[in-house]
Amino acid sequence: MHCNERESLEKMSNPFKICPQVVLNSDTPGIQTTLMPGDFCFDWSKRFEGTPLKTLTTKELTPTENVSIHRITFSENPLYSQINLEIKNVDRLSNKIHLFHCQETFTEERQRILDEILNEPKRRNKHEK
Repeated sequence: MHCNERESLEKMSNPFKICPQVVLNSDTPGIQTTLMPGDFCFDWSKRFEGTPLKTLTTKELTPTENVSIHRITFSENPLYSQINLEIKNVDRLSNKIHLFHCQETFTEERQRILDEILNEPKRRNKHEK
């Protein structure tokens, strides 16, 4: 989201509380998976509260073709290394997740920044009057 006008943080934030659920993989020690709302392994009934650390097997964590996936997998040594964000089949979710994305090309971004720089003095002058 790009805007030349200053907006309040409240308008740009999402107040939905996310309590990710951390899972250890019993078949691959040292790898943690953080399940986010929408993942087929995520316990939706406990979405507003923290859950104890769970241990699942690779088979239990492996999705079938038609399920939704929304998770982050990372190594514990060093912590938060080898990070992998996996999001698939979002269209199948009954509770839609909010994804941030940027569809701006380099040329569009450059033009937007140039426009903001060129228009900034005009906005300042308008506010000073």
